[in-house]
Amino acid sequence: MSTSVKSPAPLADSTLIDNRFALRRKMSSTALADVYWADDLYTPTQGEKDHIVLLVLAAPAISTLPDFAKAWSAVMSRPAPPAASYPHILDWGNEQDHYWFSCSNTQGSLLSEYFNDIDRRGLSPEQALNLTEAVSHALSNVQAGAFGYFEPGSTLRTDHGYVLLNAPLVKVMHLLLLQQTGVRSPLALHSPWLSPSVAVGDIPVTEDDSFSMASLYQMLLSLQPAYGQQSTLTALARGTPAATNPKLKTEAQQILSQALSLQRNQRPENPEALLKALAHKNYRKLLLPIAALAALGVVVYASYHLVSKFDSLLHEPTSIAQTQTANQPAVTPNTNAVIAGQPVAKDIAKPVTEAVSLVNESTPQPTEPASPLPAAEPTTNPSVPTATLATATLTTNETSSTAKLPSTNSTAPTPNTPTPTDAVTTPILPAEAQTTQTSTASTENAPETQPEQQAQLTPLILKATDAFNAGNTQGTDGALSVLRQIWAIDRQDPNARALLNKIIAQQQQQTETHLNLNQAEAAKNSLSQTDDLIREFTMTDRIEEQVRLESVLEIREREQREASDLLLQAKTAIKRGNLSKEDGEKNALAYLNKLMFTLPNNPEGLALLEEVVQTRQAQIKTNLERNKLSKAGNYLDETSRVIRKYNLTGLTKTQTSLERDYQQAVEEANKQAQAAQQTPAAKANLVVTEPNAQIGTVDSPPLETERYVTPNDDLSVSNQEVAVDNQQFNQPARGADLPTQIPEPVPPAQTSAEPPRPRPAPVQQVVEEIEGGPAQLEVIQPTSPQENNQTANVEQAPAVLAQPEELPAEQILQIPEATPPVAAGTINDQGVLNVQGLVAPSEQAIPDSELK
Repeated sequence: MSTSVKSPAPLADSTLIDNRFALRRKMSSTALADVYWADDLYTPTQGEKDHIVLLVLAAPAISTLPDFAKAWSAVMSRPAPPAASYPHILDWGNEQDHYWFSCSNTQGSLLSEYFNDIDRRGLSPEQALNLTEAVSHALSNVQAGAFGYFEPGSTLRTDHGYVLLNAPLVKVMHLLLLQQTGVRSPLALHSPWLSPSVAVGDIPVTEDDSFSMASLYQMLLSLQPAYGQQSTLTALARGTPAATNPKLKTEAQQILSQALSLQRNQRPENPEALLKALAHKNYRKLLLPIAALAALGVVVYASYHLVSKFDSLLHEPTSIAQTQTANQPAVTPNTNAVIAGQPVAKDIAKPVTEAVSLVNESTPQPTEPASPLPAAEPTTNPSVPTATLATATLTTNETSSTAKLPSTNSTAPTPNTPTPTDAVTTPILPAEAQTTQTSTASTENAPETQPEQQAQLTPLILKATDAFNAGNTQGTDGALSVLRQIWAIDRQDPNARALLNKIIAQQQQQTETHLNLNQAEAAKNSLSQTDDLIREFTMTDRIEEQVRLESVLEIREREQREASDLLLQAKTAIKRGNLSKEDGEKNALAYLNKLMFTLPNNPEGLALLEEVVQTRQAQIKTNLERNKLSKAGNYLDETSRVIRKYNLTGLTKTQTSLERDYQQAVEEANKQAQAAQQTPAAKANLVVTEPNAQIGTVDSPPLETERYVTPNDDLSVSNQEVAVDNQQFNQPARGADLPTQIPEPVPPAQTSAEPPRPRPAPVQQVVEEIEGGPAQLEVIQPTSPQENNQTANVEQAPAVLAQPEELPAEQILQIPEATPPVAAGTINDQGVLNVQGLVAPSEQAIPDSELK
């Protein structure tokens, strides 16, 4: 029983990877990986020597990328594709940042090491083109679509072809680049073989493979990379041009320069187009002389054939006559062997025709010349004329020879056959007889092998068909396993190819079903299995459908990534309270509308929409309670629109209840507004009637000895009746405590809703500052000293005038601002004329116009 044990490292200074591989020699270092020759210390049986393997370590430039470990596990855990260019992986794993896989140590060398074995002058264009075509075929075999990461340091050259050691890492990079969303991680792969676009992390395309193949072709011709030993990124930064090669023609060099361009749009579409163009441009002038020589040879051969034919026609009558006279007795037995009882001497052409039919006769010829006549009678039909039978036999020999038995070649004329007869038949049909013999010989081998293959293939095809009908395609006894056995026998069997097409079509149908159900992972796995089948059996009938499904899957994956981003942004906006456009541009409804446009039935999006509507409905209820009807109405319109648009039927009951509450609140608010409009009108009428009840006289402007009345003065001093009324108003203010008195019921009801009117300025200050009074104001008549004393007493109580209902006249006469004194004879901004110190003008000073 074999066990796995760990053997000590044979060399003390060997570097250990994962405590298992002892590194012996570093074979190459590339952009994606380093290739080592190492000892695998885990041996299958105890005591066995160390096992030498090829160890591939992922470069730190890619192993440190985000999500590299996830993509690594996803690719390496899959079954390896059955491609000859894909490496045979023994084991894989990782230790911290070291990702490795081991391959069997096959006989061969790296392509970079092969460059050292080439003569310093390089290969010829023909040799370089053949080697480049072989490498290009390996790239297309291992990867459907673009490969993008070809490097000679990771390409193993064997007797059976080329093995791409970095193929697993290329699959990891493709998966990693397809999964990246948003801002890409910085990447810079320094290599003279990689396109600059691939080196910075773009998804590879076939134009990038054209660049790599052109670089290889240039290297094989001159043993120098196109841009020297520097990387393509450095060459792009420095503007270094590609090197030229004098071995190529001008047109071929131009095509190669386009392929070596550092810009994708200038290169050929794919490596096949590049190699085809190089072969055409490089060999066109060589093929022209060859074609001319071939044409000249055909002309010479035709001329020789015509001369020989003409010479044979000149000597043909003499040969026929000699045959009839001298050799007639010898021809008679052979003629009778074909047609019994027919005379020969009457027809000259009959010996020629019958001799031709005897050459192709299917029956064996007798070894003795005097064979009995009845032995050949069953092979002919006496009722058929001789000329007709001979012509039919000749036509059959020209068109098909598969019905003849193998004895045709052995029935050539024997020594007993007359020589003149052979001389007659040879000039007539030399090409036809040779063609007949060749086609007969080529078809003799087919019946020997075809029945044996058919006997092996028929039960296998029936077994594979039964397994397919039973739905068993992947098992050990499944349809694919049986088809692989058929493929080993005959790769062109039409029944096997038809069954393979059915299996591929079935898997593609399963992939499309997964895509319709938004099951991206299941669709990806199914598509990968179909891709492996197409590459394994080289089935190109369904390749267009495969490409279409890959495009659809890529679109669905991109939509899923965008949907995840939108969902995350919508959740963040909901947490921050940004529900709609009124809350800001980055709101939840904006993200969810974009999501539902791309994926109309996304369940997470519908759940978030319901959450937004429920939050808005709660805000509507709060605004109705706080009597904020305008905002509640806007929110109601918004939620109603969302419910109708996305058919959120579970929220319609709550929405209907809120709309009913909103209508009731609006009706109540309208009633209160109508009642509020009547109250200010009654108040305005009361304010207007109180000043109208006062009586005042307007006299001419007062003299210097008379006092002026300003708007801040008490208007009640103009007569005794008003003074009596003011005394009645002033009575409540004469109490001991002013704040404790209760005002009359009517005035407080009219002024309770109004803000307290500001306290007026003291009367004495205004009177002292303003020396003159306004024009056409009420003037106090001269009174007795007792009345003046009473007036003065009234003016000394300004505090009583603080209540707003006692001075309604302030609403008509505004309080003037204090103005500085003005010169005599001028009018200030209040319209007051200072008449102090003015003297009445004389008549001479008054203009005539004024006197009139």
